[in-house]
Amino acid sequence: MNLGGIMAKSNKKRIDKQIDYASGRQEWVKGLIIILVVIGILSIFFLITVHITNNSSDTTISDNKDNTEAVIQYEEILAGSSFSMNEDSYLVLYYDKSDSDLSSEFSSVVSSYNNKDDALALYSVDMDSAFNKDYVKEQSNTSPKSASELSIVGPTLIKFDKGNVSEYIEGKDAILSYLS
Repeated sequence: MNLGGIMAKSNKKRIDKQIDYASGRQEWVKGLIIILVVIGILSIFFLITVHITNNSSDTTISDNKDNTEAVIQYEEILAGSSFSMNEDSYLVLYYDKSDSDLSSEFSSVVSSYNNKDDALALYSVDMDSAFNKDYVKEQSNTSPKSASELSIVGPTLIKFDKGNVSEYIEGKDAILSYLS
């Protein structure tokens, strides 16, 4: 019986287990350190962000004391959405808003029109906008069936009933007369 050899094997197994345990423990400690470092870095970025945000929002709040709610404006639309508004009947006014004379005349008439009790929803399209340039043509189409068939020459007012064109009015004077 080789008692010394058995004890040596037993001691070696114990030492191997201790080494495996120690190296596993070292890996676990390394993983924990990495996680703590990442959490620390994220916390620093968070604190910096909060500090910067608080500084900029303090300035904004002090400059704007009335804290009014943001209002989304639905009156101006793109020409391409003319056929898809939610109302059953509505009007869409197409004109070049960069023309200040035309713009001021239409804005006062539109304002008066909107104050009427029986007024339909009235949307406007700025034909000077790059988004609407595809609809500005040499010849108008007075009975378009879809937005792709829209062809606007100058100031135009279109009445839509259930997504279809029911009236088509061209010219500043005719539009002003219709809305008055």
